[in-house]
Amino acid sequence: MNQTNPSIAPYAGDYEVTLRVTATGDNASECENLLEQTISEVLAIVGDYYYAEGDKNSLVNTVSQMLMEKNITISAAESLTGGLFQSRLVSVPGASHYFRGGIVSYDDVIKKDVLGVPESILNEYGAVSEECAMAMADQARRLFQSDIGISFTGVAGPEELEGEPPGTVWIGLSMGDGNVSAQKYRFMHGRTGNRERSVMQGLDMVKRMIK
Repeated sequence: MNQTNPSIAPYAGDYEVTLRVTATGDNASECENLLEQTISEVLAIVGDYYYAEGDKNSLVNTVSQMLMEKNITISAAESLTGGLFQSRLVSVPGASHYFRGGIVSYDDVIKKDVLGVPESILNEYGAVSEECAMAMADQARRLFQSDIGISFTGVAGPEELEGEPPGTVWIGLSMGDGNVSAQKYRFMHGRTGNRERSVMQGLDMVKRMIK
């Protein structure tokens, strides 16, 4: 892609990339036409990875706006992320309109006794499993009476857990229509990076589900 005019400047953030497109011309109309053409070419390349533009174009801002506009509520059950997803959500003003609440069920006893994950699931499949992630998400949705329940369970590191290497993460989603699912990811970061990457992936899953 020709970047002489307009020019494209990438800015890498924490697991997000922002592109600044700048055009020069004899008048505003010419610049706008150049920008529109270039932006269209960029969007054709990035596809679903694009989610917002402007000053508040972060993923969490985008998801928060989508939840608010569609009047959808969400709750969370977190294990390895330790409340990071919930903290990220409430960092956006207006979170009380869509965030119902959540629980950090770091210990398996809390998963069972407080969150309500069946003991049979923990005994048979373990905490780092599709079954556990689905149960956590569904229980969070039911406990907080929200439209969406999301869960995070896995291995932040640095040591393995239940035979799974660090960076192994299951993210579950439960919707009010009874649709419950979970996705497995393998992140290759340190402990903090695995937790942060999990949150970003969870936000992306919510965005795609709402869309």
